[in-house]
Amino acid sequence: MRNNHPNYDGILSIKKEFEMKKAKFLSVMLIAGLCVFSACNKDEDKGEALSKLKPEEHKEKLATEGEAMVEKMGAVADLETYTVVEALLNLMDEADTESNLALKFGLGEINSLKAGTKEYVEVEKIQKVSDVFKEEAGIYTWDLSTKEWLKTKESETVITYKFKVDGTDAEVSVSSFKTIAASVDGDNVVKIDSELPLELKMHIILGDKTLTSFELKAQWNEDNTPKELVEIFVIEGFKYTTSLINTNNKISLETSFKHDDYTIYANGVEVDGKFDYKTMNTFSGEDDNGYSEALGQEVIDKGNVWFQLGNIKAVGIFDANDFIKELDPEKEPTKQVLVDLLNVHVKMYIKYANENEVMAKGEFFLEESDYYGEKEISVSCRMIFSDGSAVADDFFTTGFGKMTESISDLIKEVNKNYGFDLEE
Repeated sequence: MRNNHPNYDGILSIKKEFEMKKAKFLSVMLIAGLCVFSACNKDEDKGEALSKLKPEEHKEKLATEGEAMVEKMGAVADLETYTVVEALLNLMDEADTESNLALKFGLGEINSLKAGTKEYVEVEKIQKVSDVFKEEAGIYTWDLSTKEWLKTKESETVITYKFKVDGTDAEVSVSSFKTIAASVDGDNVVKIDSELPLELKMHIILGDKTLTSFELKAQWNEDNTPKELVEIFVIEGFKYTTSLINTNNKISLETSFKHDDYTIYANGVEVDGKFDYKTMNTFSGEDDNGYSEALGQEVIDKGNVWFQLGNIKAVGIFDANDFIKELDPEKEPTKQVLVDLLNVHVKMYIKYANENEVMAKGEFFLEESDYYGEKEISVSCRMIFSDGSAVADDFFTTGFGKMTESISDLIKEVNKNYGFDLEE
């Protein structure tokens, strides 16, 4: 029988959203191993030694590293956390109970694993999320005989659901939920009061074991963009961490995904400059060439990006400020001048993270090509091994048969255990 509660559809949408995000989360982790070794990214140069291995030796080591990474990821094929969450949602559906708004927010945070800016926590009713949290705070236990949630203990700071999964005690709890008021402005008219999260903690327990924990802390700018944001998500030996800093002189975002102390995936972006959004937004016109006037402002001083998959890390840095200073403002630089300046102010390399040894370094050069019968010279980039040979285009995409087979086997196991249909 359908519940006539006006928000009954909420629980159904949460379940569908949970399934979609769970599939997306797992597929991203698995498929990443096949497609990111070719990245050229940037980080601080910290004096790493150049490896003396030959290209074919590097390839053998890459294959070994890849297989080790897949082995570490194997545990993702059988996570109990999702079984507990699905059981909770099924019980709520069975009891015709609307999903608690604070719980919805917590589960949404855990399942989305979003990095960067956050969406508003909007409530399409009169009450705010924080008010609903206080009203519904307490300890709830599933009553099998009545098929209802019984509030067995009062609380002002915690919402906990206790139930059984295949005869084992389970618990899903949200706590330390704090928000700050925000306004959603649409078409210059404030349409609805809304809230942004300042702090949130959540855990999932099965038996005497904490399967999953989640913690969020955030600070917000006046325009409702995040000033600082940190998320720490631990799920059965896996740990996902993301941090964001967004100020007038720095924007940085770092994420990492680990199993125990082994890094499966990590990346970071840091940009220093002058990010005065109010000033930049005043440049609404176009210059003589049809480009936005805002593009002409000196914004970025230094860019730093890095990416890591297993023990392989692609790093580098671009000193935009010094690069621009060396350009002659009176004339357009030649392509050779650009190559020379890029090789000075852009540093790129691929390294073994644990050994701190560089596999290959980036180099800019002038490349000649044929364009409809005419010779064309362009600025290009390549990675160079220690023996002076260039990294071939297919170096990171061929010759990894065993690793590819391991990933395929893992995807098959995930599909079997979770009922997914991920492509191998």
